[in-house]
Amino acid sequence: MSKRPLKNLLGDFTWTAPPWLSGTNLWTRSHRALSLVLVLLLVLGSVVSWRTWHWYQHRPQPNRITVTADPIPVTRLEKKLQPAPLVVRFSGSVARLDQVGKEVREGVRLEPAIDGRWSWASDCNLVFQPASDWPADQKYRVTFAKTLFPKQVLLDRYTLEVTTPPFSGSVTELEFYQDPRDPAVHQVVATIEFTHSVNRGDLEQRLVLSPLGGSDVFGAAPKHFAVTYGLHDRLAYVRSVPLALPAREDFMKLIVPPGVATTQGGARTKHAFDSKVRLPDIRTFFKIESVEG
Repeated sequence: MSKRPLKNLLGDFTWTAPPWLSGTNLWTRSHRALSLVLVLLLVLGSVVSWRTWHWYQHRPQPNRITVTADPIPVTRLEKKLQPAPLVVRFSGSVARLDQVGKEVREGVRLEPAIDGRWSWASDCNLVFQPASDWPADQKYRVTFAKTLFPKQVLLDRYTLEVTTPPFSGSVTELEFYQDPRDPAVHQVVATIEFTHSVNRGDLEQRLVLSPLGGSDVFGAAPKHFAVTYGLHDRLAYVRSVPLALPAREDFMKLIVPPGVATTQGGARTKHAFDSKVRLPDIRTFFKIESVEG
């Protein structure tokens, strides 16, 4: 193939070897045998390095056991609270057979520390049963010592974190009430349920009970409601003072703003919750809903 068209297109190119390369060529010509040995060693080193890297990338990986923890649920509201345990699950058998079903006194740590008992429920389930109910919105770190497991057991991690449920509440019942013994007494009553025991003073300071339409139903009463408490201070019963029926139908709204504290730790509610109920006026208080013959 003629080079003239390429020359006509691109022009002439020249290249002069640097001094070090010229010296290298001179040394190579003077030491041909040694140069050949060096080249062979370089090729051999490259091959060995590549094979070593290939082996490292494809070597058998150790079988590591994965570790997870079940979410801690809100303790069911009962006369005697029975807090749910913290269950740590392993993807394979990790416990020594003679330890299954027994208490674990060392090798696992919960921070911050609380009273409770660790035990192996099975060869792959480690359980912590707290002595009292969990505090609200608390983060815990579980740390395992390698001595807790047989030598051949490798975990994918030796620490994990769990968080207890946040502190929250809801209005489970709100209604307009007429005293059956005194029909002239009208009140609004409500039931509020919390996930943890509530700080009484904090709730009563923040709770708001007011008519949406601005009706004057409380009269001259300095305080518009009273609060009593149920099981473990997780139930709050709100009862308004006797109400005057409004001139026009209105709605009574109960609001619990965010920031109410619990006595189980330092958590506070993060969101407001509310509910409302109809306040009948004098004309609509008594009416016939239906008639059947």
